[in-house]
Amino acid sequence: MSNLYLMIKTHAVTGQKYLCKRQAATERSAINYTGSGFNWKLHLAEFGNRIFTEILYVCPIKNKNEFRRIAIKYSHEFNIVNDPIWANMIIEQGQGGSTSKTNGCKGKKWIFMDDKQKVVAVENLNEYIKNGWSIGFPHHVRLKLSNSLKGRTVFNKGKKMKSLLEYTSRASKLKYYIQHPQQTKLNETFEQRSAISKECLNRPEVILKFKEPRKPLITAQNINTKEIKTLGRSQWYTILKVNYKRLLQGRTSKGWRTM
Repeated sequence: MSNLYLMIKTHAVTGQKYLCKRQAATERSAINYTGSGFNWKLHLAEFGNRIFTEILYVCPIKNKNEFRRIAIKYSHEFNIVNDPIWANMIIEQGQGGSTSKTNGCKGKKWIFMDDKQKVVAVENLNEYIKNGWSIGFPHHVRLKLSNSLKGRTVFNKGKKMKSLLEYTSRASKLKYYIQHPQQTKLNETFEQRSAISKECLNRPEVILKFKEPRKPLITAQNINTKEIKTLGRSQWYTILKVNYKRLLQGRTSKGWRTM
């Protein structure tokens, strides 16, 4: 059974600390977890993954409320959000750390002065600005983020969007708007949209498109009568009760076989 582990990760080179939670089946698995906080991940990327782990508290998963209470207690005791020795951006509540600059920061702004960073409420923003703080992130943080994205392949690179012509109804509606430029979707009523759909679906080319089978027809011959038929897959099954899958495999069904 898995347990919840509350741990302190300490960087062996810089001494930076990180309070984190991990659900794991074994202690070794929990220790192998490096942490996922945004600032902590940047720190590891810059100085390496040499870290020491101290386990503060362990409990079964069913005791989540107790684990949350202990995690919050240690968060306040260590002052993990405000003390610069800690890389945590928000208090640990047993639900994981902040993995982005906006997670847990709704209604707040990131500010910086020299190498210091913090997130503050919008209503207190002017006070910090008067004291020399600036909104946003330091140049070295923006540079790290930029470098981390270099060399990555965009997930949709080389992929083509599906053509509207693959969707007959969409293509027909597009054709309608080209022919009627004065009509826009912004000022359509329900009755107008209904009329457009009916007009599109009643076009001869659209009706013909819907009648075409989605898969190639199957041609087979009756081994007894030598009769030859070319039908769609559903027609072979519904009309003649022939198993079209057997036909596609080159086998015989109800006396029929592909040629």
